[in-house]
Amino acid sequence: MSSAPRTWGERLVQARLRLGRAGIEEAETKLRWLQAHILQCGLLDGLRYHADIPAPGEAFAFEAGVSRLEKDEPVQYILGETDFMGLRIFCDSRALIPRPETELLVQCAQDCAKAVPPPCRMVDVGTGTGCIACALAKRLPGAQVTAVDISPDSLALAR
Repeated sequence: MSSAPRTWGERLVQARLRLGRAGIEEAETKLRWLQAHILQCGLLDGLRYHADIPAPGEAFAFEAGVSRLEKDEPVQYILGETDFMGLRIFCDSRALIPRPETELLVQCAQDCAKAVPPPCRMVDVGTGTGCIACALAKRLPGAQVTAVDISPDSLALAR
């Protein structure tokens, strides 16, 4: 008889061991992101569910996510989204994952745009996920921001 883990806590412990054997870095953090995404809660809120038994759909989604993490797939691709400057940005293998340093680029562009008389026109070349264009458009409501990319797949993601 199989004694599969039942509670979220048991599943997280088992998943940490699996990812550790696979040599996955930051396993704990990635598992918490996965759990929070499945439960649609904050990272710390996931702790409230430690003793709960996940619904069958939640258990299936968690197992599928752990299997993908075990293959060292980025957690952002598994979740299908990432946070960028307070915006939820769709994210998958059609484009690179926005990096934290890119937020500095947006801040610099925003500062430069404030020095230009309106209407400010900006072009995000090689937009990928569209994170830069979206962040600038949100932060500079009067600006005309155009996003372009050579990849139709990236443009579809950015849309």
